[in-house]
Amino acid sequence: MSYDIAGHGVTTQSFKFYRDLHCWEGQFDWVPGGGRQGYYFKINVKSLPDVKLEKSESGIRGAFR
Repeated sequence: MSYDIAGHGVTTQSFKFYRDLHCWEGQFDWVPGGGRQGYYFKINVKSLPDVKLEKSESGIRGAFR
């Protein structure tokens, strides 16, 4: 979260969740509002990064990398 001290308000919010699931890993990124509003979800096999499932909405996929 970013807070504007002069304007006395929250300017942006973003949430990033990552979970190590033994031989899998999962990631969920979410921006609830503003110009980058949307989400990105990915689950993949650690030893085979090309074996994955990805889903995003509103084009924020590159915003967290």
